Amino acid sequence: MLLGPVRRLLQRPLDAGVGGEVAAAVVAGAAGVLSIYGCSSAWTQGLLGWLAVEAVFYGVQCWRYRQTSNILITEADAAIDPDFQGVVERRMLELGCIFGIQDFLSGWFHGVPFDQIWRGNVLDFIAYGFYCKRVEDLTPEQLERSEVYMEEIERKFGVSFPPGRNTSISFMAHLWEPLRWIHKPLAVFLGAEAMCVATDALLYAQGFRSYRQQGMRYWVLQPLVVRKGLAAPAPSGSGNGSGAASSRSSGGGTSYSGSPALSGSPLLSPGGTGSPPELSSPRTGPPLTKGMARRPVAASPVARVAHLLRRLVGSRKADLEVWDSVSSLPIPRLNNATPDNCPIFFIHGVGFGLTPYLHFVAELTRAFPTRPIILLEARHVSVCLSWRAFSTDAMADTAVEILQRHGFSQAAFVGHSYGTFVLSRVIQQHRHTVQSMVLMDPVCMLTIYPQLLQNFVYKPPRMKFNVIGLVDSLRFVFSRDLLVAESFCRKFVWHRECLWPEELPEPCLLVLAAEDDLVPSKLLRQLLQSINHPCEVMYHPTLGHGGFLLSHKWRRQILSQIKVMVASGAEMSTKRESH
Repeated sequence: MLLGPVRRLLQRPLDAGVGGEVAAAVVAGAAGVLSIYGCSSAWTQGLLGWLAVEAVFYGVQCWRYRQTSNILITEADAAIDPDFQGVVERRMLELGCIFGIQDFLSGWFHGVPFDQIWRGNVLDFIAYGFYCKRVEDLTPEQLERSEVYMEEIERKFGVSFPPGRNTSISFMAHLWEPLRWIHKPLAVFLGAEAMCVATDALLYAQGFRSYRQQGMRYWVLQPLVVRKGLAAPAPSGSGNGSGAASSRSSGGGTSYSGSPALSGSPLLSPGGTGSPPELSSPRTGPPLTKGMARRPVAASPVARVAHLLRRLVGSRKADLEVWDSVSSLPIPRLNNATPDNCPIFFIHGVGFGLTPYLHFVAELTRAFPTRPIILLEARHVSVCLSWRAFSTDAMADTAVEILQRHGFSQAAFVGHSYGTFVLSRVIQQHRHTVQSMVLMDPVCMLTIYPQLLQNFVYKPPRMKFNVIGLVDSLRFVFSRDLLVAESFCRKFVWHRECLWPEELPEPCLLVLAAEDDLVPSKLLRQLLQSINHPCEVMYHPTLGHGGFLLSHKWRRQILSQIKVMVASGAEMSTKRESH
């Protein structure tokens, strides 16, 4: 009886009364603080104090919601090159080989019958999709092009849209609509932060060390030959900018110099006091930025507490400053990077950051003991205390800068879910850095299909008291996080994030799951087969989105195929260099 009202409540975005809610939260917080002085019990005082903190936190979050939700994507943000628009239009028409226009448009218009979608509605949809404008705001050239394209759709799919505009229906205009956000208590975020701390400890125990680049944190695990071969501790005070590796066998806090005995393996070379190390070989790509030369500073316990407090109140400074468990160590750089020792670079999906991937990361390290492993964190999609959301372009640029910072020109990229959006931009903007690519649950492909947006942004959770219901509810909580909503509804331009089969690098592996309700896996598989695409495809008949994390057997098969991709990529890169 109660599930119906709850479902209706969850479907509504928080789009009204924010100012009143902020005021009420502040008043409630003040009342809670004042009531402490009239209570004698320490437990009561503590409870009231915490409620006051929660009330103030709610007010701050409401203020942040209002600021973020009011920033809409404009034509300038979603600008598309006319020539590239023609390419996208052609590719969209070619998708007629795997789905019909009826299902496609019905999905975008919230499931209404196809015969209720009229010509004016389709024109509205085209104007929104390509120009992020309303029809009345289109230039004469844009309006003419949109009408011509609509006629091409009718000819291609053999349909005829009724004249006029059905004002009783609407499409999923998530870029213009209020953000779908549900407040989570501060206690939830603190629990997530505690989980992150535990994850950090486990990564540190495996030998990973964390660094910062452009406000984003990432982890680096040096190759096993380097970690075991560097056994002589450097003199105290050596952390002056020289490139050195950290060894987990000596307490994790000691830096080491490159040993001449490792002349046949990647050595870590000093770059000189007070300046970032120089690469021994040229590389392509954007130049190093000022932020890349920033050396980590020591983080005392007091500084860590201050950092956490700044995060609690939403400080941009806290997001940008370095908080590194081994921040006294310099940045390790490889002096003789080759195609055979380029790093495995992993980017995770939406959820609890790297925590769900700990088993997968451990298996990666065992599968590639002679290669560095780099893990890039996307805290803005990790339900953590963070102030801002990064665009996929910013993350892609940062990934390339990280490679350059550590002396690499290429990497074997591996991404899951949201991470594949980042990798799609790496492919499109920094293709020279891609040695091989593995896309697991690739939401970046067939992004134009309504399935992803409908099931992640709009769909309420299924109120079922079983595993499926639990997973669905967790995804709903993730999708209604403020920064996650901002990432998908304010920093997302579909024609940039969408990766087309023609753009896939070689070699490339796609890992699909038949029951994935975010990725139209069956359609994607059918598309790749219809055009005889050379990429490798692994297809699980029963798992859903992220299901590989729960299946050790399937992960083992994926890792075996990743090894093949990495070896093939290294071989192809070596051949290109020899020519």
